[in-house]
Amino acid sequence: MKICLFIFFMACSTYADILTGPRNKFEVALHEVEKKHEASRTGVGDHYLKTLQAMIAYMQRTGDEFGVRPAEEEIKRFSSARTVPEKPPAGSPELIIKAQEKYHEAIKKIDGEETSEIDQLASRYLTSLRAVHGRLKSGGRVNDANLVQEEIERVQNLGSGSAKPAASLRLPRDAAKALVFAYDFEEKEGRKIRDLSGRKRHGDLLGAKPSEKGGDGAAYEFTLDNDMLELESLNIGHAWTLIMRVHFPLGNGGSPRVLASNGYRQHHVMIDASDELCLTSDRAAGSGYFVKDLKGWHEIAVVGSYTKTLFYVDGKNVGAAPAIVKAPIKAIGNSAAGGRPCTGAISSVQLYRSSFSNEKIAQLFSLR
Repeated sequence: MKICLFIFFMACSTYADILTGPRNKFEVALHEVEKKHEASRTGVGDHYLKTLQAMIAYMQRTGDEFGVRPAEEEIKRFSSARTVPEKPPAGSPELIIKAQEKYHEAIKKIDGEETSEIDQLASRYLTSLRAVHGRLKSGGRVNDANLVQEEIERVQNLGSGSAKPAASLRLPRDAAKALVFAYDFEEKEGRKIRDLSGRKRHGDLLGAKPSEKGGDGAAYEFTLDNDMLELESLNIGHAWTLIMRVHFPLGNGGSPRVLASNGYRQHHVMIDASDELCLTSDRAAGSGYFVKDLKGWHEIAVVGSYTKTLFYVDGKNVGAAPAIVKAPIKAIGNSAAGGRPCTGAISSVQLYRSSFSNEKIAQLFSLR
C-alpha cells in the first residue's frame, strides 16, 4: 500500500512539475516586466505634471497669463484620468501641445520596450515547452504531451502581450492587450458561448433564450430566475472595465435587476428597484443615473478604479459611485446566486483588466 501511495505521489509531483514550475517562472517574469513598465508610465505621467507646473510658474513670472488657466485645467484633468488625448483640444497653448507630444513619444517608447521584453520571455518559455512536449511524446506520455500542447497554444495566444481578439472587435492595441474575455453570442457550440479574446474562457449559457429584438446581432434574453451566462470565476482586482450591449427598457420594474455579478450582495453592475444604474458591494452604491428613458440597444460601460466606479452610457460618463466591487465576476445577466435576472436582452460583453479613461470609453464606443 505504501509503495502504491509513493508511486501516486511521485506521479502527481511529476505531473505538477511538467507545467507548474515553468509556468510560474514565466508568469512571475511577465508580472515583473509589466510592473516595471507600469512604473515607467507612471514616471512619464509625473514628469508631464511637473512640466505643466513649471510652465505655470514660468508664465506667472513673465506675466504671460494666457496659458495659465489651460495648464491648470490640464493638471486637474490628467490627475484624475491619467491619460493625454491623442489630439489636443482646439485652442490649446503651444507649450501644452509640445508637452503632450513628448508624453506620447515617451509612452510609445515604453510600449515598444515592453512588447519586445514580453516577446523574448514568451519565446524562451515556448522553446522550453516544445522541448518538454517532444520528450513526453517520444516517451509515450500522450496525455501529458497534450497538456503541454495546450499550454503552448495558450502562450501563443498571448503573442506580444495581446490576446489577438477576433477582428470583428476592432480593438486598438492597448485595449486588446487588457482584454480578459469577450462574448457576442454569435460564436457558440450548443449552450457554450465562445470567448472571442483568444483566452478560451468560454461561458455556459443557462436557461436564457435567443432574443428577437433585432438590430444588434445575436442576443439572449435573461428573464427567469436561473437565466445567466455562467463564467469561470475571474479575479479582476481593483482596476477593470466591463462593457455590455443591453436592450431597454428592462422588465420587472420595482425589483433589482443584475447585469454582472459575483453572487449575493456583490454585483458589478445592476439596475435597482428605482431604475438607478448602480453596483452592490455589501451595500448598494448608486451612480445618480436612471435608465427609465432608455429604449432600444445601448452600451453600458462600468469602470472600477481602486476606490470608485464610473458609469457610462453610449460612450458618455453619466455618473460615479464611491465604491468598487473587487470580487470575481462569475455571471452575466443575473446574480451568480440566481433570482435577480436582468429581465432584458444582452448582445455582447467585454471585460478588460484596466481602468479605461473617458477618452478610451468614447473611442471604443465609436469603433462599434
